[in-house]
Amino acid sequence: MSWQDNRLKWAPSNYENISVVHIGPDKIWKPDLMVFNSVKHYEFENTDVSLVSSGTIWWYPPGNVETNCALDYTYWPWDYQRCKIVIGSWTRTGWDIDVNTLYGNNITAVDLVNYVPGAWEIVSGIQKRREMVEWGDPGEYVELQVILLLRRRSFLDKKVAILPLLVSCCMILAVFWIHPSSSNRLRLNIAACAILVISVLALRSILPLSGGQIPMIVMMGSGLLVLAIGQLILILCLFNLVARVDSPPNFVMSPLQMVSTFLCLGNIPLIGQVPASVVPPWAQSQGGDTEALQPELPKLKGWNLIAQALDRICFILYLCIIFLFLVSYIGAATADINSKTP
Repeated sequence: MSWQDNRLKWAPSNYENISVVHIGPDKIWKPDLMVFNSVKHYEFENTDVSLVSSGTIWWYPPGNVETNCALDYTYWPWDYQRCKIVIGSWTRTGWDIDVNTLYGNNITAVDLVNYVPGAWEIVSGIQKRREMVEWGDPGEYVELQVILLLRRRSFLDKKVAILPLLVSCCMILAVFWIHPSSSNRLRLNIAACAILVISVLALRSILPLSGGQIPMIVMMGSGLLVLAIGQLILILCLFNLVARVDSPPNFVMSPLQMVSTFLCLGNIPLIGQVPASVVPPWAQSQGGDTEALQPELPKLKGWNLIAQALDRICFILYLCIIFLFLVSYIGAATADINSKTP
């Protein structure tokens, strides 16, 4: 920081061309500048003051500043935080001490030449001079606001946060590519539910309390868990559906035959169709007599065709929902920087 004191001017030619002297900080007046929104107030260290013959005083005291910043965890871990540091005189008005930027402009950019990023990276920063009048005070106060836009740099957080959700999405979609008579459907769905439950609990332990803001990644994990539970209900329904040996009503089959081409219904074992060579699990309890049951499982008609159609429709629906989850989460996190740019 620097300030001007006309009482300390001298002519260097009268003093052996000495233009700069160093004085102890206890022997000269210093402004009572403080960080208003600091958590802890620190005194500047007692370093020497550089006094120039023109009356300009330069003081570079080292010090630590701890401030509070209202963090927004909505788009964690792709979050941008807008933080502010307010500096001004603790007791004097602007008539006594006029706080300004280094070059006298009302708004200047923050010098980041010597900044070394750590867990956070400063994307941009400005210094803004602000004048204000407190109610009941005769003078006008001046403060300097340093507004910083920070970006989280933790690559590990992004891996830990998004990887389990992507794996769960793949597992949920893969369930639709297993025929309804296979018990692997239930195992894969239960595994996806377990991963989602553990992920949501882990996120709760990683994320600090964020007030009324619910991080979108937690909402996405909860939404995927709801989808997985709905898929579990669908699996149980299809288990019972393909086991039926009667014929479905015509008002169900007629529209299904019309859309069969668009749904790509066919004799493909891994997309919901039960081939004649597959022995369903419920047939094991018939004492091994499956010959009588096999003719009752037609390939492209009856309840098997309905089960296959439900699988295709739910697969498309789930794929669209998961895609919207990812786009709204990552896309909104990317666009959030525009609203917080100082």
